Formats: sequence, C-alpha cells, structure tokens
Amino acid sequence: FSEFMDGLFKKSADGAYTKTYPKGDDITVDINISITEAHNGTTRQINVLNTTPCPGCNGIKGKKCSICDGKGETSSHHKLNVKIPPNVKEGSKIRLPEEGNKSTKGGNNGDLYLIIHIQKQSFLKFEGLNIYCDLPITPTEAALGASIEIPSVNETVKLTIPSETQSGQKFRLNGQGTIGEKTGKRGDFIITVRIEIPKKLSNKERELYQELARVRKFNPRENLVYEQTNKTN
Repeated sequence: FSEFMDGLFKKSADGAYTKTYPKGDDITVDINISITEAHNGTTRQINVLNTTPCPGCNGIKGKKCSICDGKGETSSHHKLNVKIPPNVKEGSKIRLPEEGNKSTKGGNNGDLYLIIHIQKQSFLKFEGLNIYCDLPITPTEAALGASIEIPSVNETVKLTIPSETQSGQKFRLNGQGTIGEKTGKRGDFIITVRIEIPKKLSNKERELYQELARVRKFNPRENLVYEQTNKTN
C-alpha cells in the first residue's frame, strides 16, 4: 500500500500525501558540433518540435476533429538558445528541465535532452592540454620555406617552415595549446607537416618539374641497404 501511495502521491516531510500528476513526455534532440566547439563550449539555437493535446478533442485519438484530424495532438516548433559547456564528449547528454512536452494531466513539462555529436573531419586533436594536427604543405613550401597561418582553438597561429623541411617533420609551438581550468597552465601546439603533391598538373607545371629533375639529380633511395639474412639448413 505504501508503494502504491508513493506512486500516486508525493509524501511531504510531515508524512502527509499530496497528489502527483505525470509529467509530459521528454524530447531528445541531436546536435552536431565541431571539435573546437566541443573543447571551448558554444551556444546554439535549436528548433524544438513540441506536441500538445489537441484542444479541439481534448487529446482523444481517433475522434473526428478538424484541428488534429484524429491524431489527438497538435505539433508546433519553438526556437531555443542552448549553452553547450566546454570539454563535452561524443554522446554526452545535456538535460534541460521542463523544456519538453506539456503534461496531458496537469503535471510538469517533460525534459529536453541534447545528444552531442562531434564532427570527426576536424584536423585538430586534443590530448591533455596539447593540440596536435597534421598540416599539409606544398613541395615548394617544403623546399623553399614558408610562413603559414593555421586555424587553432581561439586564434590563428603562425608557423614558420624552414627551407628543406621534410615530410613528417614535427614543430612544437610552446604555450599555444589549451589552458587548464584548474592549473591555469597552457599546453603546446604540436604540428606534423605532410608534403602533398598537387593533382592534375598543368602542362607548364609538368615542364617545370621535368626541368627540376634535370637540374637536381636527387635520388632519395640511394642510401637504402638490402640486408640479406644467411639461412642455414
């Protein structure tokens, strides 16, 4: 009997029971954010679809009704600005109390749940306070050197690439990572460059590469050594 009463009524501190009403249905909304937004936090405007009991038929499904056409409910959209906190993870669930559907029986509104999905195409990766990225560069930039701007978490970071840079070479920018919330320390920005060969060379470009091959006799495989293993029977 006590469990039955607790299911229908709310018990106060003095032991008295007051009638409770079922709350409205919860709503779940999926939100896609970038990895930078996931790290820094962001604010998004979302369009929430709410359903309410039809006022024409009092929510009775199957009843002839010119408003809901027998569905027993009506739908409407409303816009809502939501804050996504910093350092959220893939699949995180954020609860917004009473932003869901209205109760059909006088209870509180349901809740709104935001399911976070982080876009994976970002070239930035986070490990602790450090930021890592693979940076594509052209053969010309690698050979002659260049100054490159890289979009980072809060600002654009400048990287000076020296001449004769090799593919896979790493550069560390001290103090250009993220800031620890508790320690106040800042990590580093670690960049690995990858030389990317252009596709669909024009005739002029092909001629220049051929001229470069004639001028510079370079064989990157000349120091490769084949190690033969002696096998004994």
